[in-house]
Amino acid sequence: MTVATLRDALRAAGRPGPRFEGVAGRERAAAPSIDGQADGDDLAASMTAAQFSRHLAQVIEDQTRRALDRYVGDVGAGEIIDMARNLGQLKARYIGQSLAVATNRQPPSRADAQEMRWMREQIEELELAFETIQRAIASEMIPIRDSRNAPQPGAPGVLRGVPDWPAWNDRA
Repeated sequence: MTVATLRDALRAAGRPGPRFEGVAGRERAAAPSIDGQADGDDLAASMTAAQFSRHLAQVIEDQTRRALDRYVGDVGAGEIIDMARNLGQLKARYIGQSLAVATNRQPPSRADAQEMRWMREQIEELELAFETIQRAIASEMIPIRDSRNAPQPGAPGVLRGVPDWPAWNDRA
């Protein structure tokens, strides 16, 4: 399926196509896009849907790399280990709280249930963040400052160094 066929199918289904229609679309077609390439129908028309999908994946990866360079910078191995340590401690606290509630002869209090829910949500969020960081490191999108094959340290990203980070650890 080509992009033009995909666009026609989207229009038939009542959904807007991936491009603007009319004169505004023609004016926009000559303008360069964020990735520096011409954002015209010529590019899309010359690709199959699979090729266009791979192109979009590459654009997303390039933009992610740029954003990571700006907002994150390079990461120290100690930061990742600290995150893993905090995640392990939170899991241990959750298990301990669960066993304490389970062995109590009375039903859990509302406060116990809320505390366990809070810990479970934090564990899920941290696990998702940790997996995302691991994938970014494995795909070499985030340089690790303290590893043997890492590039030289660069400037830290603009979101790093926030004094109260991580806020989730306030309840510990």
